[in-house]
Amino acid sequence: MNYTPSKPFSNHSAYEHFTANSCDRCKKFRLDVEHGVPKPDSCRIELKLDAAQMNDSYWPGEDIVKVGEHSHICLHFESNAPAITASYKKLFNEEW
Repeated sequence: MNYTPSKPFSNHSAYEHFTANSCDRCKKFRLDVEHGVPKPDSCRIELKLDAAQMNDSYWPGEDIVKVGEHSHICLHFESNAPAITASYKKLFNEEW
């Protein structure tokens, strides 16, 4: 299936939905629990999302893409459970 770059979230609820389904389940995301922000060595996509809240030019549209009816899919998602990662990657029908 082909994918295209995504556009910024239309509202905060869309952002929350994306992070709950992607970032919070991805092994690359590292949260500084005390401060409620990503750690400096966290996934670069989450760091870009934080920056994009202030300036849309930081939006990682090449990394968070639209696939079919799914509007925000992270190309870099990787679960601690290999079966989940494999299912996720099937959205693209490509070798990663």
